Amino acid sequence: MSEYSSATFTAQVDPTLSKLQAGELKQTIISTTAFNLDEGVAALQQVAMLKSISKSVPLSFNATFSQ
Repeated sequence: MSEYSSATFTAQVDPTLSKLQAGELKQTIISTTAFNLDEGVAALQQVAMLKSISKSVPLSFNATFSQ
């Protein structure tokens, strides 16, 4: 995760708000290959003693910003 350890959000927010919640309405499926995570997935498979493991994983997030 150190390679992708940050995200940038851009928004215009009403300054009278004291709390803002954001998140994904629809889950996104990403490929571990696209983020060069195949070696990590293979290591996880070995440590967890799994016969197989998917290289497509769901990605979702929720964030709460408070003033």
